[in-house]
Amino acid sequence: MATLPQQLAQLVAAGPKRTIYAYRREDGSVPALEFLEKLDHGAKARFAIHFQSFCQEGHLPFKYYHAWNGKRNKEADGLSCFKDNQSQSRIPCFADGAQGIIVLTHGFGGKKEDDVDPREIKMAARIKADYEQRKSKYPPQGPSGKPNLKQLPGGKRK
Repeated sequence: MATLPQQLAQLVAAGPKRTIYAYRREDGSVPALEFLEKLDHGAKARFAIHFQSFCQEGHLPFKYYHAWNGKRNKEADGLSCFKDNQSQSRIPCFADGAQGIIVLTHGFGGKKEDDVDPREIKMAARIKADYEQRKSKYPPQGPSGKPNLKQLPGGKRK
């Protein structure tokens, strides 16, 4: 399992197929976790079940998780969304590489999926861009959380 630097993201759930992190801003705040804290106990529990199932199985039914349609809004390209229909809550996310890492961006309440406020999509896209820009400052992490020198250009382990 690959890990991310703590300055960039906080671990949310991990399993054999996927690992879910929540994006951390430079000021240390974690928007997705702050959103989850504001939800009622039932919604928090349902999201926790969705996250664990996703990490264990590698997928969820469409009604709980799916890619956003980049045709409808180009900024949504590369973004997906975890959903809790009972609380009408959404947590956008994106994949980080091919190692099964998913990064939660933030959360919001809303109506139906087709009515997602474009501002929420723009926020998720901005967070993804910031994450990718900041990630380039950190060396790749190995399972222990220490830099993986083998993944660095010209990196060697002694």
